Amino acid sequence: MGSVLIIGIVAFFMINRYFEIRELKIEYQEEIDFYQKIGRHEQEWIAQMELSNGAFPFCKETNGTANIVPYFSDNAAIALLSDITEESYLDEVIAYMDWHLKHLNTANDDLYGVDGTIYDYTIIVKDGVVIEEISEGSYDSMDSYAATFIMLLGEYYEKTGDENYLIKNRNDIFRIIRAMAGTIDEDGLSIVKDGYPIKYLMDNTEVNMGLKDAIFLLEKVYLNESQKDTQNYEEALELKNDLEDLLTKNTIQIDELLWNDSKQRYEVGLNNNSQVITFKGWDQFYPDAVLQLFPIIYEIDSIEDEQAKFLYAKFSNQYDWQNFGHFKNDDASFYWPLLAYAGAMMEDEVRVKTYILNYQNTLMKEHAYPVYISDAAWIVRSCNKMINHYEGKMLEIDPFGLVKTSKD
Repeated sequence: MGSVLIIGIVAFFMINRYFEIRELKIEYQEEIDFYQKIGRHEQEWIAQMELSNGAFPFCKETNGTANIVPYFSDNAAIALLSDITEESYLDEVIAYMDWHLKHLNTANDDLYGVDGTIYDYTIIVKDGVVIEEISEGSYDSMDSYAATFIMLLGEYYEKTGDENYLIKNRNDIFRIIRAMAGTIDEDGLSIVKDGYPIKYLMDNTEVNMGLKDAIFLLEKVYLNESQKDTQNYEEALELKNDLEDLLTKNTIQIDELLWNDSKQRYEVGLNNNSQVITFKGWDQFYPDAVLQLFPIIYEIDSIEDEQAKFLYAKFSNQYDWQNFGHFKNDDASFYWPLLAYAGAMMEDEVRVKTYILNYQNTLMKEHAYPVYISDAAWIVRSCNKMINHYEGKMLEIDPFGLVKTSKD
């Protein structure tokens, strides 16, 4: 009689747990469906924004004119590679990468004499076709522009495994890698550009990720077995070793030179005399406060879990960002969806969902300025990160897929 009772109790708890897991899986699937819907919508908009020459404009074409800022275009292309899509946007991504590589500056073209850089462009469009490309011969930064394109290449290879494209464009890709590496000063931090030798934390987090992706490409593509007998192998090996040294030093120096341990925050950067740029306070959204999230976004190895949690909590308590509380008429007068990505990195389900809902309800239909293409890209990447988060939670509670829902 006792054993029957025990079996009954166990069966009761097993059945109860089954339905608990089932309800959780339904809840998580609803979240996944939500983020897929938003992410796919924004991917489609980004793809539709691409111009006939393959470039992604900063924002909507106005009166036949569009501005190309490669830094933001890179992020748009990265978003088109996110897993959430039902469509393949590889053609659009390849067309953009082709455009970018075609517009690299030689040392003679570049205003600072650096090979492998790229300028901003103004594009003239007529009847949907690009008829002219104009550049004033300038770019906002040398370090970040190179880093974000290398991130795109890394994402492209990771998602497609396409070695052919990377090998075919090897020389140009190496030019970009060397342009990025060349911005890293003797102290291990990158400068914005030769004519503006400021070492910003934000740029350095991007360069740090760019170095990781460059090493990844060298290991997986340019140093694999099929390349060992080529004359380029030794060059690739030497470059990889150099980049690994730079990555180690950059990671250490971000922590040593830009982390203020007594104040428990990062510095904005170093000026051209290698002196710390004055931190204006957490109430100064850009760059002082928002830059605290960049080591989280770009996964700087030296940032510890508790440190990341502290910075994220401090920022979130200062700004009601999920309700666009940071949006105001100064340098912060953009929507900054990368905040949602930082929230997704920190698995902040409530704030991220609130931000995405606000974006959906007020901005997504028209994409009116100041919404621009990189905003949509960060929305896509945030949605993708949250999908991965909820898929992980489903796997955790039902690792063998034994509990079925109506969608299974």
